Amino acid sequence: MDHEVVIIGAGISGIGAAIMLNKNGMDDLIVLERSNDIGGTWRDNKYPGIAVDIPSFVYQYSFEPNPRWTRMFAQGHEIHQYIHHCAKKYDVNKYIRFNSTVDKVVFNKNNNTWTTYLADNTQLVSRYVIAATGILYNPIVPQIKGQETFKGESRHTIKWDDTFDIKNKNVGIIGTGATAVQVVPAIAPDVKHLSVFQRTPIWLSPKNDYVFNKAKLDEWEANPLKYKRKQLRAALWIQGATWAIQNYKRLGGNYRKFAEKAPMHNLLKQVQDPELRKKLTPNYAMGCKRPAISSDYFKTLTRDNVSLVTEGIDRITETGILTKDGKEIPLDVIIYSTGFKTTEKGNFPNFKVIGTGKDELSEFWDKNKYQSYQGVSVPDFPNFFLTSGPFTFGLNWFSMLEDNLHFIIRVMKKAKQDGASLVDVNQKAHEKHYKMLQKRAKNAVQLSPSCSTSNSYYIDRNGEFALGAVFTPFYRWIKVRLVGLGAYNFKK
Repeated sequence: MDHEVVIIGAGISGIGAAIMLNKNGMDDLIVLERSNDIGGTWRDNKYPGIAVDIPSFVYQYSFEPNPRWTRMFAQGHEIHQYIHHCAKKYDVNKYIRFNSTVDKVVFNKNNNTWTTYLADNTQLVSRYVIAATGILYNPIVPQIKGQETFKGESRHTIKWDDTFDIKNKNVGIIGTGATAVQVVPAIAPDVKHLSVFQRTPIWLSPKNDYVFNKAKLDEWEANPLKYKRKQLRAALWIQGATWAIQNYKRLGGNYRKFAEKAPMHNLLKQVQDPELRKKLTPNYAMGCKRPAISSDYFKTLTRDNVSLVTEGIDRITETGILTKDGKEIPLDVIIYSTGFKTTEKGNFPNFKVIGTGKDELSEFWDKNKYQSYQGVSVPDFPNFFLTSGPFTFGLNWFSMLEDNLHFIIRVMKKAKQDGASLVDVNQKAHEKHYKMLQKRAKNAVQLSPSCSTSNSYYIDRNGEFALGAVFTPFYRWIKVRLVGLGAYNFKK
């Protein structure tokens, strides 16, 4: 074998996996990264206004707290720097092989190993493969009639770089999701006119963001206990929000009464025009889409050089966008803020996985719906683990990641202890677990009739809430530490 473990991806998940494996004495590993830098989504996305949408205090590895975040909601470049800091401090850069795109991984039944095939024709053999590619990297660019005729410049937000010039131009942005609410306020002062094309309005809670002064940062660094208290308060807020989303049916009307109070007040405070306010009011429940925050987005839509367009797009012309009411809006630039492919076939992981069964992993999921055991394993794919499998995505990527990695490492340690070369999930145990997940998911707001008009990426083509976590972070933290490993078959 070339390595005991191959980790695919060097974003938050891949770097975290390498660090935690090292901490547990597993250092025979390699991290394969398709780019020439680490950071994943925080490396790739450089659009104006990019920032984390949960408090910085909890958006970090638990073993590497950062008491020197400059603000409540850290900006993208600062998070990217933090990932670099962790990779350097824990000496994982030595394991990373850059410019290494994985085409497929194939399980070898004769010796219970995986062969990883790279685009440059390199092959690596390992006992284990950990998929750490995340899901937010494959952009959705909607197919709109006349797109190819547009003579101006157009690109998706993930393609934003220093060469993208929008100053003093007529700009159109398609989409009003979590990315758009950051981009729109950031670019509005610089453009000649900004047209925001909205299909579905979004619930927006106020963003209580502020910059921390040096005295406060010094205080937190000198007194870790104070910083931990700050972290705990943020974590408890996430616990409460997650619990409410997961228990929508049990809460009944009380859920919307309380959940929508703050975002509704945010809208009423910033928008006085009743017509505009009506267009910006969602007709679905808060939480159907990932909750977003902004204290500037609604206000920006009231600027003289900004227009909200809700009539729908008929087609794109050489010089702009023609709406369904027959009005042509002249544009120099079109920005697609239309999100990413999430539950589409072959998106995660973004390479082929050929195990011991008759179907490749994406084909298995396509035929049988998204499913996994404990969010990390799938039957007939032995010695293969996911850092972000179905039914585990929560509001905080870091807590989900560390819990999944903790469980993966438990399984790998058990295999080593037993002298096992193959670890696979028992089919019956997996099916029982999957049915339990489906049952719990039915209580979530995302599967309620209140979400029927939300166009949520949480819901897959089968109408299932297959991405979102069905356990609160605290419950999950306990579960991955105490649940038995009897569902796995360990074979020598």
